[in-house]
Amino acid sequence: MKSRTLLDKEQIKLILDRLCFQIIEEFDSPDELCFLGLQPRGVLLSGRLQERLKALSPEEEYRFGELDITFHR
Repeated sequence: MKSRTLLDKEQIKLILDRLCFQIIEEFDSPDELCFLGLQPRGVLLSGRLQERLKALSPEEEYRFGELDITFHR
């Protein structure tokens, strides 16, 4: 099967930036939020969101966590 690229690096960065800007605009306080990354791939997305949010609004502290749901299947 031939591999196909759905999104390149720049497109993913743009999507993450837009998502972070929407989060910053929509929520007055980061106390209203908690990001929870589900193992395995959700943790990667949560980590990237965390990096971008810290870069875009370093004065705010967002809560992040991880959850491994393999025991609950």
